[in-house]
Amino acid sequence: MKHSLIYFLLLLCLAPLLVEAQQNTLLSGTEKPAFREGLYLTYADFINNKPAVALDAIENIESFVALQKGSERIEAPRLIYFMENDEMKSVASNEIWGLCAFDTPYVFDEKNFYKLEILGAIMKFNNSDHKLWNEKPGLPGQNVATVKLPKYIVYQTGEVISEKKDVEKAFSTDSEFFSEYKNSLESDSSPTLDTYIISFNKRNPVSLPVEL
Repeated sequence: MKHSLIYFLLLLCLAPLLVEAQQNTLLSGTEKPAFREGLYLTYADFINNKPAVALDAIENIESFVALQKGSERIEAPRLIYFMENDEMKSVASNEIWGLCAFDTPYVFDEKNFYKLEILGAIMKFNNSDHKLWNEKPGLPGQNVATVKLPKYIVYQTGEVISEKKDVEKAFSTDSEFFSEYKNSLESDSSPTLDTYIISFNKRNPVSLPVEL
């Protein structure tokens, strides 16, 4: 009887922790994302996993053909239409933080949606655009090249950064990792920045609320 009482009291103490564990998942970049599908109007919507508009409420979702292919870059329409309380509404794409569709999260940057390639404490996307250039100035004919600019998002703050020094500043929040990182830079076979980010994310998983 005494042991049963102790076991019961132990369960009462652990119950809140068990519920919290069920309501959150750790995001380290090694697992399939559990983001709910829809439009995230703000960064708070994104990290709280509460889209302001559900994906099935979007009227012109069929225009996002590239979404179904998991494309890296998606041209954003000027307006996105959706139904709310039986009323048609719209929101400008540049007023949206991002979206998640077909299990793939995207962030809006400048004029397009970009796939989040790396998820976790430091997230990454490639801002890409087309650049016209001419090999022989003065002569007709132009070539088109795609220019990629890697950008990163610090999960805890939502800050968008693009400089390596800013990524290193984020690394410095883990003193042990940062020390190993600086020492490894002296090696002739130093890994890519993406490799470091993935390692950092594994060491520093972040919590993502999920719907039970």
